[in-house]
Amino acid sequence: MHSLVSHFKRLDWILITSALLLSVSGLVSIYSSSSARGEFFIFKKQVVFFVVGIVLMFVLSFFDWRVFQQNSYLVLFLYSICFLLLIGLFLFAPETRGVKGWYKLGPVSFDPIEPLKLVLIILLAKYFSMRHTEMYKLKHIFLSGLYVFLPASLIFFQPDLGSVIILVFLW
Repeated sequence: MHSLVSHFKRLDWILITSALLLSVSGLVSIYSSSSARGEFFIFKKQVVFFVVGIVLMFVLSFFDWRVFQQNSYLVLFLYSICFLLLIGLFLFAPETRGVKGWYKLGPVSFDPIEPLKLVLIILLAKYFSMRHTEMYKLKHIFLSGLYVFLPASLIFFQPDLGSVIILVFLW
């Protein structure tokens, strides 16, 4: 019990409060636009996502993110999984409005680009932290760009130009 209390004391409550206030203001906006039409399906759906997000935030706060710093193979493994999921979109994902960007898992849709963004941030941070003294070399610029270019080229042919632009700016 004491470690749980000390864990909650170490959390960044300013960041958590800011995120909660932004989320609640978004929910209020959705509610006000839904109440005019009398349709609350989207609002209820967003409330569920809000609650799931809060639970995930507190569960993931117990995870020690330094495991990525110590284990390069884990980061490369996660990158490979995300890359394979992107390839699988062309084979298994249904086309919606001309885009093959989501896996349908029953009532839930899954976009593999979202976890790829997080994994790519971790991968590039790991790559540049290991090569901080020689980062200016052209070889390392091209290799780090390759980590971004491979998934970005697959995403471009879905087509999802917005996500491609986000990946390029992550680099």
